[in-house]
Amino acid sequence: EKARLVVGRMIAEYAKPDQSIIKINVGYTTRTYRRKPNDLGGDLAAILVPKAPVQKQAGVLLAMEGERWMLTVAGTLGDHAPNDEAGFLEAIKNLPAPDIYNVIKNAEPLSSIVSFKYPHNQRRHYEKLKSFPEGFLVFGDALCSFNPIYGQGMTVAALEALALLEESRADLDGLAKRFFARAATIIQTPWTIAVGEDLRYPEVEAPRSLGVKFINWYIGKVHLASRTDSVVCNAFHKVSNLLEPPPSLFAPKIVARVIRANLSQAKPQASTLQAARASN
Repeated sequence: EKARLVVGRMIAEYAKPDQSIIKINVGYTTRTYRRKPNDLGGDLAAILVPKAPVQKQAGVLLAMEGERWMLTVAGTLGDHAPNDEAGFLEAIKNLPAPDIYNVIKNAEPLSSIVSFKYPHNQRRHYEKLKSFPEGFLVFGDALCSFNPIYGQGMTVAALEALALLEESRADLDGLAKRFFARAATIIQTPWTIAVGEDLRYPEVEAPRSLGVKFINWYIGKVHLASRTDSVVCNAFHKVSNLLEPPPSLFAPKIVARVIRANLSQAKPQASTLQAARASN
């Protein structure tokens, strides 16, 4: 009862943060399979990226311990893969390229089919608040939750943890205000990446500047180049996984490879394939 009274007073005294919400309605459908050594020619991963806005489903096949594959079909804007046997296999067959289907069609399933849905990107701007209660803090997904298809949430939380450690060692007074400012800086790049990718779909409701339109156009060319150029593919994944800043994709050597790869593909491709190659 005492705790409820304290929380009630805090709600009355402190303002709610502004929120940024980008609705995307993503659905994941996942299953594990038995992996054979010659699957994918020995590669350990395949990532099939849809060509937005025409296609809305992506496929990710990742090697796991115990000679297993983990397969996820992710669909945006309600285009979700079914979780029944026939429907799931049909969704795999209709992915942007046949690489994953060729592995899975004869593979032994090791688990049931599991679904997960995610409605929207959501960012709470605590850094803009004029006051915040001492002794409390907001962290991780409560600050910002990203479209999980880009795999950035855990990395951002880890970076926030490092920032919190540094700020707490400096001084506990005013910790929340300093931490929120640091966290906002950490969040900005992955938020821009995630939302920018989602804005490639016209159904996603949000403002689009000329800069966003240009970047989305260029990233589409990067995806296409990644189909045949492992250097471009790795550069893209380093950015999407926050190992390199986004401007690294505009380095002259990367731009040149993107142009060359796009020109070398005489016919426009309906899809892109990014295969992360590794050896056992």
